[in-house]
Amino acid sequence: MKIKPQFISWPFFVLMLFIFSSCSNDFDGDGIPDALDKCPKEGLLGHVDSLGCNFVAPKMELGNVRLFQDNSSSNKGYLKGNTGFKDVVSDLISELSNFAEDRFKINFISGQIDPYTKSSKEYIKDFNNNEIPSGTDCSELHGMLDLILTGSDSNDISILISDNILSFCENPKRRNKNSAEMRSYLKDVLGNYSKQNFALSLHAFTSEFEGTYFVSSLGDKGIYCKGTRPYYVWVFGHEKIIGSFESYLSKLPRFYKEKKKSLFFGQSQLIKNNVEFFYLTGRQGNWRLNAKQQTLSNISFSGDHPIKFTIGVNMKGLPPHVQEVDFIKANFQTGYEYLSLSKVENRKDFKLNGNKPKEQVSRDNCTHFLTFELTELVSDQELTMRLNNNMEEAWYKDWATDDDSKPEDGKTYFLNHLVDAMIDTYKVSEKPLIEISLNLEK
Repeated sequence: MKIKPQFISWPFFVLMLFIFSSCSNDFDGDGIPDALDKCPKEGLLGHVDSLGCNFVAPKMELGNVRLFQDNSSSNKGYLKGNTGFKDVVSDLISELSNFAEDRFKINFISGQIDPYTKSSKEYIKDFNNNEIPSGTDCSELHGMLDLILTGSDSNDISILISDNILSFCENPKRRNKNSAEMRSYLKDVLGNYSKQNFALSLHAFTSEFEGTYFVSSLGDKGIYCKGTRPYYVWVFGHEKIIGSFESYLSKLPRFYKEKKKSLFFGQSQLIKNNVEFFYLTGRQGNWRLNAKQQTLSNISFSGDHPIKFTIGVNMKGLPPHVQEVDFIKANFQTGYEYLSLSKVENRKDFKLNGNKPKEQVSRDNCTHFLTFELTELVSDQELTMRLNNNMEEAWYKDWATDDDSKPEDGKTYFLNHLVDAMIDTYKVSEKPLIEISLNLEK
């Protein structure tokens, strides 16, 4: 008997070809393949739902991009010779000039704001020839922040490049005994800013330095310093626009390559129950799943073996440092003593059990995968699991010093008090990054 060949209709073939060829494409970079993305050109402002659409309000129109170069005396050492500082700043200005065009404004800042009136190309030339105007011998960081923030419109992005050394210019020696007073100043400045839903980032770099360093314990007497010193790039903007601008910065090759560390404040939209449950992958033990109600029921244990299950979450809109596996492991709380987070995997490391199409879609919708172990269920539980934004072990403490008499050590005077003020202002410890409701039933 002859078997007639079966033919696939041409339209169906084209459709399937499109779907499978586009699975690996992600036009707007939100972690959702274009074939599944209901908002493929929306771009990423915050975290996205399983359809690829942002939770946050529509994108604000970007206003001016204002750059402020700290030209106080303590920053001159970064300009002597060919330094990494010059390379990063020159490249950043060139990129921002092309990005924002006539909306890009360059300013000097120390005791006051002095606009630079020539072109970006001329600035880069003057900057690299060390022909920029000198600012004050002493500048107060909290004063500079106040000048920048009070002059910002709601849709502006403002950038400050500075060594971040805290100062009381009228009496430098006060700094050693009044860290609480300095933090109070900073919280006053940043408090009004944060209440208006403005966010900020702090990026840390290092560079060659040769010049005068001012020591507070000596009344800001200048001493010669040659070595590697840190400097910082601040980014300020409304929470609706700063995320997309940070995404742009992360794509600048030199900025990304040279940046050592970062901190983010006020940019984290809470991810609440935007999760995917996996029925097969990571499963161990006896239980039934109602994914819509986020419930595991009919739970029964076999001997001493724990129950295991896996939940996926899309963390694409959260700051990079909180997406690190070690951060998640250290700061995730299940809310139940017999339930623990046993494993965290990124998408590239997460392998599915079997070829169930729904689980493939769930995998594509998520960036991180959390596997849990339940060892005992005394009674039914209604849990709210959380990823907390804990900065107790953050890098900034290793970059800080309360003794500025040894600048060659490459630390920043009072940086810890500066960042602690930011943490207090934005109430970082009180705001979870992720909340997941979970019901466990016998």
